[in-house]
Amino acid sequence: MEGYIREAFDRYVKPDSWEEKVDIMSQFIARFGHLLSSSIRAGQPERYAQNYEELIRSYVDSLKRTSSIFRRF
Repeated sequence: MEGYIREAFDRYVKPDSWEEKVDIMSQFIARFGHLLSSSIRAGQPERYAQNYEELIRSYVDSLKRTSSIFRRF
């Protein structure tokens, strides 16, 4: 799952457009921020625009936790 999400980011986030990267990270955090670790700084999308590994890892971990909760029921 992490590989798929990383591949999607790599494919759709233009490597030469800083403003677009920041905008995409801002949108991602706004949409999924409630699922992300508290260590993710919502007000700093610039921090993740160049290296979004921490953001992806936090999102995938949250999905795994949610998935395991639903499997218990």
